[in-house]
Amino acid sequence: MTSTGYVMMGLLSEGPLTGYMIKKLIDVRFRFFWSESYGQIYPVLQQLVKQGWVNSGPGERKSSKVYTLTEEGQKALSEWLMLAPVKATYRLEILIKVYFAHLAPTSSLKDHLHTHLQEHTQELGLLNAFKHELESIPDPQGDHRNILSVIDYGIRYNQAILDWSNATLSRLEDSNESNVA
Repeated sequence: MTSTGYVMMGLLSEGPLTGYMIKKLIDVRFRFFWSESYGQIYPVLQQLVKQGWVNSGPGERKSSKVYTLTEEGQKALSEWLMLAPVKATYRLEILIKVYFAHLAPTSSLKDHLHTHLQEHTQELGLLNAFKHELESIPDPQGDHRNILSVIDYGIRYNQAILDWSNATLSRLEDSNESNVA
């Protein structure tokens, strides 16, 4: 099973969901570190049903299905949670553009970095809002500290990106000043 299936089973452990609802939850809760498309979600749901880890039943609309986690699925999810995580790989196009920046006008790289700053400033604002909201509501299941740790990672990650982007822009400005004579 792929990590996608385990993410979906984790969400289903909170209660029954449609594929659409799973996609929306992933987009909201995990957007800064995880993404899935509908094209990934529905085949994996079918696979989970086939394995007996998830049940499906009719949804509110005729064409929708509601999925629930089975006892076997809960056991598989628990076993997966105990395994060491696979080393993450990153594909950050901005870093490739910086690496090869000598092949393009400096103004282009500066534009990319300003856009990068803007995007991560928005992410940071959103994560801080999530943190504030979560800290202000009751925690009957006792899972807020774990969720806050994930949010804290996102805050620190985005802050590191902002720091790096600003430092890179400063280096570009300094090198432009030294090149102008």
